[in-house]
Amino acid sequence: MSGTLPNNSYRSVRVTEITPTVSTISISGVSQRKQMLSHYFKFDIAYPNLTRAQAKPIMAFLNKQRNSLYDFDITLPEIGSTDGTVTAVSTANPAVSETMVTTASASIGASSITFDTDMASGLFTAIGADATQGLLAGDFIKFSGSTKVYKVTDNVAFNSSGGGTVNFYPNLFAPVSSGEEIVYNNVPFRVFNVQQDQQVNYVLNGNATIALKLQESL
Repeated sequence: MSGTLPNNSYRSVRVTEITPTVSTISISGVSQRKQMLSHYFKFDIAYPNLTRAQAKPIMAFLNKQRNSLYDFDITLPEIGSTDGTVTAVSTANPAVSETMVTTASASIGASSITFDTDMASGLFTAIGADATQGLLAGDFIKFSGSTKVYKVTDNVAFNSSGGGTVNFYPNLFAPVSSGEEIVYNNVPFRVFNVQQDQQVNYVLNGNATIALKLQESL
């Protein structure tokens, strides 16, 4: 099964990043640490008080995923979209495409890639020095050819033609081809429900509460 969780009006979201690291410490205190190409997100999501009518579609959706069996997508309000000035530029110029595409291929293990946009140089001139903050360090991004989500590690500067380079973490899990779209707003996370015993709490005043534990699916 698949699809997108039908209600993302969360009360809170706790995001945990897991980067497995093997470490050994000798008697003398010398440490050795090694990381494999592995990284994933976990999400602890709490809904506000819901009406029963609001709770039912959420639980029905999870039922269709057989709770923890199948993957599905979620989006995160606010934090799932960039705070960079590219958003202000596109809002002020609705006729201009927001699409950002890669201009080169990148292999597994790469941590940066070049991009271009349809945004003319005049738009970036209008925001002056803020053109160095088109996307911000800490923003989530993904590439259209795969489902893994990455994080921008440095503010993204745009050159005079609206292109540039984006650095990200972790290193690529899968190759990226030239011409793939870089998604930076409403970034979808492919996840599964960690809980096999998903609960919904119905209270006597007609309300319900739901909490979810989700993990990025690799």
